[in-house]
Amino acid sequence: METSLYGYSGKILWIDLSKNKITSKPLRKETVLRYIGGKGLGAKIMYDEVPAGISPFDPSNPIILATGPVNGFVLSGAAKFCAVFKSPLTEAWGESQCGGYFAPQMKYAGYDAIVIVGRAKRPSYILVEDEDVKIMDATHLWGMDALETEEAIKKDQGKRFQVLSIGPAGENLVRFACINHAGGRQLGRCGAGAVMGSKKLKAVAVQGSGTVEAARPEAFEEFRRWLNEEVKEKLKVLRELGTSAIMAATYSTKTLPTRNWTEGTFEGFERINAEAVMRFVKRSKACYGCLVACGKISRIDSGPYAGTEVEGPEYETLFALGSLCGIDYLESIIKANELCDRLGLDTISAGNVIAFSMECYEKGILTDKDTGGIKLEFGNHAAVLTMLEKIAYRQGIGDVLAEGVKKASKIIGKGAEKFAVHVKGLEPPGYDPRGL
Repeated sequence: METSLYGYSGKILWIDLSKNKITSKPLRKETVLRYIGGKGLGAKIMYDEVPAGISPFDPSNPIILATGPVNGFVLSGAAKFCAVFKSPLTEAWGESQCGGYFAPQMKYAGYDAIVIVGRAKRPSYILVEDEDVKIMDATHLWGMDALETEEAIKKDQGKRFQVLSIGPAGENLVRFACINHAGGRQLGRCGAGAVMGSKKLKAVAVQGSGTVEAARPEAFEEFRRWLNEEVKEKLKVLRELGTSAIMAATYSTKTLPTRNWTEGTFEGFERINAEAVMRFVKRSKACYGCLVACGKISRIDSGPYAGTEVEGPEYETLFALGSLCGIDYLESIIKANELCDRLGLDTISAGNVIAFSMECYEKGILTDKDTGGIKLEFGNHAAVLTMLEKIAYRQGIGDVLAEGVKKASKIIGKGAEKFAVHVKGLEPPGYDPRGL
């Protein structure tokens, strides 16, 4: 790497699981100047490397983990990195972002991007420690949930490793499977976990001993101090309540998606809003170098879900597994959040597909025979928990819903397409555009 290219490590790691081949290539200065950040770098690699018309589950479909120039610095808001791939849901461009601690360690190991292609002959995971990169046997991890997998790798390899892992949903190619990190962060959208599962790749673990360098360290430090002061004042609500505070805004503007997008307000709002969530919050959690600490660790101490602990629920989870399904029992939403994390399911798509099935059930398109006796009625929180398991393991009607709203509606037929809310196959996040 040219010494003037500050903020970058200067190498891209290429791993071919089919050939068991590991190489690194230099990152060119003209590339990072033209294609900004992890998303830009990932887009460039996708355009250059992905053959036209391939299936998302084709071994040649890469999953690209890409960072930008601020990753690795101790700076609020600078922990997110990007995964780029062909989406199993849309069969087109797919991307997802994740905070936490993975991106800094990847930079410190010396890599601005990791490009993974091919399909392993047996379940595997990738272990990266600076220039020492290995493809490891993951047969003993296959079948574990995503959180158990991370714990097992850290126990075997060391706690400093930062881990991305998939759960049973990714192994079973659920089209909206996510990739988990740090016990509660996700590369959630577009089915990245399914792409990993199609490669027989259970996890990626990385740690590094290097650093990243700013062009003007004194100016950077001045900027960092200024940003911290701005964060304290302007992001006060986010610091105190986390993203659950967003629900007050969508509720007041009648853009809170409710009962499969048929309404924009929810009568159970006060039972699942930020104030309600804070009754369960035990502590805050921050991504690397971030003063905001918007992550909130919730725990249920009593009742049928006692002992459940999860990072969240974030706003998108509260909407998707709450109002969208007509559910105002917060403890069940917290439990559903934990289940999604363990199973490796994107909470947004999972909530959307269950809400879709509830509307189909209430309109008689799905029957008790189709659901195996599960009463898929709006407000039935027990049914949501059951369906999450069935989707992740592709059991019964869960096998259909695992295809995502668009594909599931076509399989079900009988007019179900009318109630399938999606954008080119991707289920939307928690903001009703009709009110914006």
